[in-house]
Amino acid sequence: MQTVEGIVSGVEGTTLSMKNRNGHLVAHKLAEDATYVCDGKGCNASDLAVGQRVRVTVAKGDRTLAVGIESLDKDPSFKSTD
Repeated sequence: MQTVEGIVSGVEGTTLSMKNRNGHLVAHKLAEDATYVCDGKGCNASDLAVGQRVRVTVAKGDRTLAVGIESLDKDPSFKSTD
């Protein structure tokens, strides 16, 4: 699996929009069985907020399908990766 990092621009229905490290706006469809982790604890898509830093795990062969989302705003090592 591959991961991409960025900042949440919005979550609407089953779509997560984010700005990637290059500043490009990208959209990921949220898989029905996607996992969500917010600072080390289980959470839901509704817990993701605009401006949060995230690491998105995408499906093998489909970079537009998010199968895992980690919000790591409280993790200093994640914040320093810009």
